[in-house]
Amino acid sequence: MNNNNKKIILFKSVFIFIGFLLAAWTIYDNLKVTEVVNGAAPSGMKTEVASSTTAIQVGPQQIVTLFNSSDCTSRVISTFGRAITIYFATSTSDSPHADPSINFGQLVATTTTQTLDAGLYGCSVVRAYSDASTTISVTEFKGWR
Repeated sequence: MNNNNKKIILFKSVFIFIGFLLAAWTIYDNLKVTEVVNGAAPSGMKTEVASSTTAIQVGPQQIVTLFNSSDCTSRVISTFGRAITIYFATSTSDSPHADPSINFGQLVATTTTQTLDAGLYGCSVVRAYSDASTTISVTEFKGWR
């Protein structure tokens, strides 16, 4: 076998080895498991409705608990006639010492739909308040197990 043939075989072997490494890396990258953030819905994760979409009366007469579970991937709040304020509790057993009011809480504007991803907002108690009576709809999604 002459010297040129040895170089060609070595050259082909190196390219085959590099191709094998690229194929193995591509397979590994596509099969690796995405880290799951506690309570969040990773991209592409299947979810199901934890309960049906529910209409809830919110008004100044009382503070209304919208969600009270600790296992969710996202929650959806839709307002129609009035804006509401919502309060995110620090745990599912958070006492009502910090309820939403006209001056305290996160505003959900009139006639909007807001999705609360559990990775950002958590899965604790959510309470609502409105300065005038209104009906909103809420839906909670949980991970598909």
